[in-house]
Amino acid sequence: MRKFNFSAGPCTLPLEVLEEAQAEFIDYASSGMSLIEMSHRGEHYDAVHMEALGLASSVFGAPDDFTPLFIGGGATLQFAMVAMNLLEGENQGAYVNSGAWAATALEDAGHHAKVYAAWDGSEEGFTRMPSDPELRISDNT
Repeated sequence: MRKFNFSAGPCTLPLEVLEEAQAEFIDYASSGMSLIEMSHRGEHYDAVHMEALGLASSVFGAPDDFTPLFIGGGATLQFAMVAMNLLEGENQGAYVNSGAWAATALEDAGHHAKVYAAWDGSEEGFTRMPSDPELRISDNT
């Protein structure tokens, strides 16, 4: 009997997914080697990467002018990494303060760049998300 992980972080995967990954770990796409042994500039990796970008954009409903970022590091490390890498000079980051994690992201980013809360749900106990008219995207006052 398989066990299930309900903890934060990794999750339980279907057995068929694990078996496919196991086989491809030895020989990816009949290439004679594992994908993790290949160059990140090679055609096999590039195809996987481009498919992942497309799938992520589709799942999140991202507009065509947005590109998903796949960033290494733990969850909270990304709070600072996003600001350090995307917000330079006079650029500002607009954050939706939707609870404890969003507040931490806003605080961490503030150490590295100009950021502001485009919406803050603290007065309502973080019981809802904002509607578009409530967001202050271009005006941080």
